[in-house]
Amino acid sequence: MKRSVCAAVAAVGLVAGAARADTNPNTGRDFVAQCKSEAESIRGFCEGYLLGVTEALAVAREICAPPRTKAEDLRYTFLAYAARLLLESVLDGERRLVVSMALHESYKCLPPPPEPTE
Repeated sequence: MKRSVCAAVAAVGLVAGAARADTNPNTGRDFVAQCKSEAESIRGFCEGYLLGVTEALAVAREICAPPRTKAEDLRYTFLAYAARLLLESVLDGERRLVVSMALHESYKCLPPPPEPTE
């Protein structure tokens, strides 16, 4: 009896884990779908995620997004990047990597101007 209860609990855990894996939006392609969502709350998650990653990369001086960049602008920038890669397998990568690549490409820091020579 104890063994069958343990087996049942393990089976439920496996099924629940599989269900979570199917609905867990961790790929770039899944994140694109969220950012295109008609539901404001889902788009809001997309924009909030993009704002957070943008802030972290800007503080680390990895990207140079314009001051006061709006969340909606970040979403459009990300979607434009993703549209260029629509058929590429890179969108199947982890969300955090795809977002980072999009922001690095879109908000490159310009090199400092050369020192004036006398």
